[in-house]
Amino acid sequence: ASYKEHNALTLKFSEEIANEEAPENIIRIWANGQKIPHQSVSVDGREIYFESVNNIPRHITVTWTGLTDSEGNSSRDSVNVDLDPFVDFGSVVINEIMADPTPAVGLPECEYVEVFNRTADTLSLNGWLLKVGNGAASLNGITILPNQYRTLTTTSCSTQGELANVGAAGLPSFPSLPNSGATIILSDKTAKTISTVTYSSNWYGDSQKADGGYSLEKLDAGNLSEEPNNWMASNEPFGGSPGRETSVKQDNPDTEPPTILSVSINGSSYLTVNF
Repeated sequence: ASYKEHNALTLKFSEEIANEEAPENIIRIWANGQKIPHQSVSVDGREIYFESVNNIPRHITVTWTGLTDSEGNSSRDSVNVDLDPFVDFGSVVINEIMADPTPAVGLPECEYVEVFNRTADTLSLNGWLLKVGNGAASLNGITILPNQYRTLTTTSCSTQGELANVGAAGLPSFPSLPNSGATIILSDKTAKTISTVTYSSNWYGDSQKADGGYSLEKLDAGNLSEEPNNWMASNEPFGGSPGRETSVKQDNPDTEPPTILSVSINGSSYLTVNF
């Protein structure tokens, strides 16, 4: 079982399910001794999609009766399930970027990306990727605590100075961060984008700091728009704040409504609207 949304689960079975009528009478989900009310239940091959009217907690019991396969074999059972935490866009955000560490002003001459876990759960980053241009690094074996920061860098840099002090994670194939700018994408094990930003050397707002040694820091981790006005050069005397809240942290909510960027025809009866 796995989350599809906060209020929806995908339940995967070992064989294709033959039941087509009234699957809501076959599957029931319980939490803390209470039945979780369903909004919809549907069958697709080996999977049952269960949607509730409310958010579904992580610790549940799934029971089923009269579940049949194509040969007419019937199953009745129950199982306790501890779900992996639900993650979506913005659950973890890219919070600091050291793209041009030279000349150093206090930190090691090392590129790094800091990420921040905005959830109340400890997250395993197994299967996650950090992508920059054509480069990508696996985040297998890395965990990030609730409402905490994790710095990602090269294996050699993870043992140096302040990066070592904050427990930076060394990635064998850490992708290069161009000084001029690039798009960074953080994706989970399902290849869903969790955070992305297209940074630029124009974002520093300080010509001296733009020459090197200072990181770009996010003002408001809760602002997911990734507009330039939510980033600026670090105010730290050492050039950055890896592994902790940024030196420029402040409330800077996204107040701009979405606008249409383009509209294109997609087949004879569909339009694609890009915001």
